[in-house]
Amino acid sequence: MKRYNFIPIAALSLIVAACGGGAGFDRKDPPAGGTKVEMAFQTAIRQADQGYCASAMPVFVCLASQGNGWEVAATRAGKCAPIAAKLSQQADEDADPGHDFAWQSSPDKILAEGLRQYRRAANANWPQAQAALAIQLYEDGGNSYAEARHWMERYDINPRRKIYGGNVIPISMRKHLSTIAKTGAGGVMWTPIPFAAENLHNSSCNALIGKGHGSSRQGSAEIEDDDGIVKTKPRKTHEDSDTQPRGTGGHGEH
Repeated sequence: MKRYNFIPIAALSLIVAACGGGAGFDRKDPPAGGTKVEMAFQTAIRQADQGYCASAMPVFVCLASQGNGWEVAATRAGKCAPIAAKLSQQADEDADPGHDFAWQSSPDKILAEGLRQYRRAANANWPQAQAALAIQLYEDGGNSYAEARHWMERYDINPRRKIYGGNVIPISMRKHLSTIAKTGAGGVMWTPIPFAAENLHNSSCNALIGKGHGSSRQGSAEIEDDDGIVKTKPRKTHEDSDTQPRGTGGHGEH
């Protein structure tokens, strides 16, 4: 019987809260810590690096939904997709691991979600995603070659890549792609797209990243920023409303 290495997002949040164990988690060397989402990311990285991508990928997708600043989570989701798809294909047919997201229901959908996450980060001009996507598309072959060339060239001229002097694209791949015509997605015109937040409509994901949390305490409200750090924001009181200059519409607050 094949083992399906899957831990739901909700269960992972409990692992993070307790600093306990789990697939790919070493009790003797726990994550460095920080906020809840930072620890979830570190835990997912540990899992992914040890091959537990069926558990790590949905966490990466969840964290990437926060938008700007989480491009690396989307890139790791893309990297995990082929492994997660293989584990899904090998899973025992009688086992029901449960799913956090609809795309986990089949290997093809897992691979498609991985490419979608790669493209989100690559379009946001994240160099690691551009290189990884180029390599993935090159391995897919056929009609994917033009887009692979596109992302290879975007990676080559990416200022952030050039700062660190990285080059992870094999020479043999470069030589082959240089002969591919620039058509469709491989065209010369391209404008970066900001890495926007997504609403995944998933309660487990929302609980992990702190969406929808608040406080009813008089005079204040707890809010949780995209970085997972809880802050207290003053509430407007009746007195504040009475003293608010007329005509401002409240836009003077920042």
